[in-house]
Parts: sequence; structure tokens; C-alpha cells
Amino acid sequence: MTYTLELNQQQIEQLIQTYQTFQIDSIHNYTLFRGKIKSTTLTIYRTGKVLLQGNDCDELCIDICNLLNIPNTYTSTNPQIMPKPIKLGQSIIGSDEVGTGDYFGGIVVCSSFVPKDKILSLHQLGIRDSKELTDIKITELATKIIQIIPHSVLLLSNEKYNSLINHEFNMNKIKAILHSKVIHNLLIKYQNKINYERIIVDGFCTKELYLSYLNNIDEIDQKLEMIEKAENQFAAVACSSIIARYYFLKNMKALSEESGYPLPKGAGCKVDAIGKKIYKEKGEKFLSKYAKMNFKNTIKIKMNKKEDE
Repeated sequence: MTYTLELNQQQIEQLIQTYQTFQIDSIHNYTLFRGKIKSTTLTIYRTGKVLLQGNDCDELCIDICNLLNIPNTYTSTNPQIMPKPIKLGQSIIGSDEVGTGDYFGGIVVCSSFVPKDKILSLHQLGIRDSKELTDIKITELATKIIQIIPHSVLLLSNEKYNSLINHEFNMNKIKAILHSKVIHNLLIKYQNKINYERIIVDGFCTKELYLSYLNNIDEIDQKLEMIEKAENQFAAVACSSIIARYYFLKNMKALSEESGYPLPKGAGCKVDAIGKKIYKEKGEKFLSKYAKMNFKNTIKIKMNKKEDE
């Protein structure tokens, strides 16, 4: 395993001073320091680049970030690891949702707690935004993740979703309520076992708008942060994205078996074709059990049926 860090001169001097007793080579033209800490080789180049190589890279990387109090990011040269920088050094509750852009299937929201000492090991598994992973990889990762991190999941059925829409709820309000509830459920479920520093929701609106959607705002809701593309920055949000997607896929499979139709994901042409078939054979009430009826797909489905008559 290999990680790299970019440091300034002051940070480099502090790092060399800290690990001076571990030095194994003299200074060369391109290097300022080379040492061996446990099974990891630490090389500091004159350019400011720091290279960590070995089995204990993750542990040493966290130690260095904490020592220097730097913005806790690292880059891995292993292509199997998430290629974008990740945040280290903070224990975070992260929340994300899946299914809001899919015509068929419910909305799944997940909140996860990832302590800082598990961040790198999770990234070694290959976690990232669930949209960047295949369904097979989602299942593989989720079955591992749910065994090792505290999490809570909520599923909003299509029938409940359609009822809320009919009562003039919009998608953002629905998501805000679900995120607030799943975070509270997580904290209740693991009461006194979660020592978190931040609560981060993958940003779909501003925090002010988020809070305006909630009937009762407490201290937990006030603390949370709305950050766009958080699943690419924070392990806790990435894990929640994967777990939510996993349960969404399971729900889609169950709904397909229950309805007797192969319900496709998304909101494209294949969705319209199956929707039209269901509407023609079973009617609108049956369709509403499996679909988000306020989507434009419904208009196209109904129009197509009239054209066939």
C-alpha cells in the first residue's frame, strides 16, 4: 500500500524531528529523510512530497495527520482505492439517500457512523459514491460494511411517498424529514456508544432550507452540515450511500417479485415501457404501489396508453 502527502517546510521539519530515531538512510540528492516505522517506509522528498509505503501505511498516515494538525487528506497511488482525496482524523456521522431519481421503488435513507480509526481501512475496501459502483460491487461492499459500522436505515414506500406528495410535500421536504429521522434513530440505537465530531448530510439544499422543512428542530439538527458531493469526501457518507443503495436494490427485487413485472431502475425509456404495460394491464391504482406518480413518466405512460386505444 502506498500513500502520498504534500507538506510545507515547517511540517517537514516537524516530521523529521519526530521520526529522527527511525532514519535508515543518509540524505540523497532528491530526499531529505528516509525512515522505517514498523513495516512502513517513510520517504520525505525535497519537493515537499511525503511517500508512505508498507503494510502499516494507514496507521502511520493518520498519526502524521494528527501530529501536524493538517487538513486531513491523503492520496493513494493504488487504483483500487478511492482516487479522490478523503478526509481523515474526524469521527463523523454521515447520511445519504438513494431512489429519489428512480420512478419505481421506494426512497432509502441511511445514516452511518465512522470513527476516525476505521476511515482508511474502509477506503481500502474500495468505498466511494454508490453511483460509481456496479450493483454487484454494491452488494459485496455493503455486506461487509454493515457488519463493522453502526448504521440506521429508513425505507419510504411508494404508497407513502405518493400520499405525502398529494399532501403538498415536495421531494426536498421529504428528504429532509427522512434524514433527520434516520440520524435520530442512529443516535437512539447506539446511545452512548457514538462519539462523533460532525454530522454531515449529502447536500441537496441549503441548511436553512433543510431546517425550514422540519416541524421540530432540536440540537442535533442544528449541528448538522449540508455538504455537496459529500460522498466523495467523507467515508461515513460514502458508506451510507452504499448501504442505502444495497437496500434499494433489495427493495426493487422484492417489488419486482411482488408485482410480477421486472421493474427497471432510473426513469428512462425502459421504465416507460414497463410502466405502460403495468398501467394497461393493472391500472393506475396498481401502478401507484410501485411508482412515484408525480414523475413525468406517469404523463407519458398515460398518453401512450391513450394512443394505443
